[in-house]
Amino acid sequence: MPIGESDAYCALIPGLPEDLAKICLALVPRSQFPVMGSVSKRWMSFLESKEFIAVRKEVGKLEEWVYVLTADAGSKGSHWEVLGCSGQKNSPLPPMPGPTKAGFGVVVLDGKLFIIAGYAADHGKECVSDEVYRYDSCLNRWVELSKMNVARCDFACAEVNGMIYVAGGFGPNGDSLSSVEVYDAEQNKWTLIESLRRPRWGCFACSFEGKLYVMGGRSRFTIGNTRFVDVYNPNDNAWGEVKNGCVMVTAHAVLDKKLFCIEWKNQRSLAVFNPADNSWQKVPVPLTGRSQKQKQYHSSSTLLHYSPFSIPLTLQARAKQEEKKKEVRGGGGGHVSHGMPPSSAAMLDEEENQWRRSLCLSCRGDGVHGKKPFTLWREVPPQVTHTLPPEKKEVFDSLEGWAADTILPYLKPVEESWQPQDHLPDPRSPSFGDEVAALRERAAGIPDDHLVCLVGDMVTEEALPTYQTMLNTMDGGVRDETGAGGSAWAVWTRAWAAEENRHGDLMNKYLYLTGRDPRTENDPYMGFIYTTFQERATSISHGNTARHAGRHGDAALARVCGTVAADEKRHEAAYAAIVAKLFEVDPDYTVRAFARMMRSKVAMPARLMYDGADDRLFARFAAVAQRLGVYTAADYAGIIEFLVARWGVAGLAAGLSGEGRRAQDFVCSLGPRFRRMEERAQEAAKRAPPAAAAPFSWIHGRQVQL
Repeated sequence: MPIGESDAYCALIPGLPEDLAKICLALVPRSQFPVMGSVSKRWMSFLESKEFIAVRKEVGKLEEWVYVLTADAGSKGSHWEVLGCSGQKNSPLPPMPGPTKAGFGVVVLDGKLFIIAGYAADHGKECVSDEVYRYDSCLNRWVELSKMNVARCDFACAEVNGMIYVAGGFGPNGDSLSSVEVYDAEQNKWTLIESLRRPRWGCFACSFEGKLYVMGGRSRFTIGNTRFVDVYNPNDNAWGEVKNGCVMVTAHAVLDKKLFCIEWKNQRSLAVFNPADNSWQKVPVPLTGRSQKQKQYHSSSTLLHYSPFSIPLTLQARAKQEEKKKEVRGGGGGHVSHGMPPSSAAMLDEEENQWRRSLCLSCRGDGVHGKKPFTLWREVPPQVTHTLPPEKKEVFDSLEGWAADTILPYLKPVEESWQPQDHLPDPRSPSFGDEVAALRERAAGIPDDHLVCLVGDMVTEEALPTYQTMLNTMDGGVRDETGAGGSAWAVWTRAWAAEENRHGDLMNKYLYLTGRDPRTENDPYMGFIYTTFQERATSISHGNTARHAGRHGDAALARVCGTVAADEKRHEAAYAAIVAKLFEVDPDYTVRAFARMMRSKVAMPARLMYDGADDRLFARFAAVAQRLGVYTAADYAGIIEFLVARWGVAGLAAGLSGEGRRAQDFVCSLGPRFRRMEERAQEAAKRAPPAAAAPFSWIHGRQVQL
């Protein structure tokens, strides 16, 4: 029967009753649909109808296919493949039109796959796209549709009531967008509608009860994703807001009228959203490590999870877990509703004639920071290792899940974090001048030597955020050269550096210095030991400064330093837990790293402070801090003793080499040795004449006793 036959109402199969003919066609395997569609217009019309799905369900022939975008071997391109959930062999789809893109959207409507906009590099020119393509699984072909009103990438998109909605993202000039538009498939037309309340990017969208929900991503510069959920009601053409959204979402899927999310900070559980009461609950996910095995579980509905790990999911229902096609480093969206690499999937559920999104763990970070979207397939320089043996990198790879469960809980949610302005007079207040005058009056009672110590502490805090670069270039699984990774190590480092930066911002009213350089080893064992020591030292120093400020009548400064000290204490607990875990999994190398760190002497970041005049500035600052008791040699010895006890170094026995035992003896002897040195120094100081005074430029050259 030729494809161009004119009679659209001829029999499906001549000589057979219509009902029987429909059953015959419904029994044909799904892989043959494109061939069937070319037989006649009548067959094509029947294949594209909802009745065809209903008949296949009736005869028990429903098949589920997964469409996966995967990397081309040996090139920077990508292609779509289709795989059957019942074990059929993968087969490629026709090439998708246009250049390779990142940050695009994926939506399924009436059994057809829509690829929307994105960020492309065409003939060496990078641009944001407004193109839209549709793949028809029955006809096995791509069709270009009407262009969007606004080109965009890294946006949210979803199908609601038979219409496709896109919201937010980045525009052609790298500007963040609040605009929203809707696509009518019957008219092949895009229409701009009511905008979001604020620009939003790196977000995702889903549909519940005829409403559009936009979650995650960023609406302003924050450490993590925004908690606000924008809710659009098409009937009212109006946006509402829910405040308890999920944050730092890397993957999501809708199943049985609930939303399942995976967050950066906890990839061992799913956050499940119930729109009926806007509530969240946690569902544990067993992370079992990397695996090449495939596992399938069957029940009445489906949830797919693609990741570098073997993660069988059994949530209420059948869960089919396929190993990720290929891990690809680079840009693009992190979940199905955004750009597809590293590996992405969408699954068509024939019973409901709709596609279900799959959960896809991503290599990219949170929404694009700054004005320009992250370029697709960005090359990452090869990692250079130093003192860390190659086999030790595997230790940190294996601790990823542990870090998510144990270290990330030490982070404060963004909305609970203090800001420097919370502790200082508000310039927007009508009484700002009076508040500043009162602050200066209280500060006038702080002696110069205490101000010297305060400035030294501030310099330390301003230096610590630069450690993010150092930590991100450590060897092993903690490495994050882009500064936007999704691992637990990367998330913690970004948030920790942000808190330290606020500490410096809060105190930098007193001084601006240059020439700070951590110059630390990039072995993560030594790096984490050093940072634990440093965080405990700064907690002690800030706490002592707070007590001195309170005694001299400045409650505001006492509160400032006390707040910083409390944060440092929390940071110390996190880093101490990391090192404790290293002692548990690799005691020999860890105790040797501890010894190497202590032999090199732990120095404050402020040791490189310089005011352009005094070459002995840090030594004089340290002398004042010692005399006042802000930070002393006894504190140094006490930190060593505390960490030796905290990590159970003296009790290590099994697994130590000869060098490890010598390192153990050395570290355990340090505390008492420094105590004795401190006692002798104190006795000598009592017999010595009073120390000379020295000028400090921080306090306008006034003399302070050393």
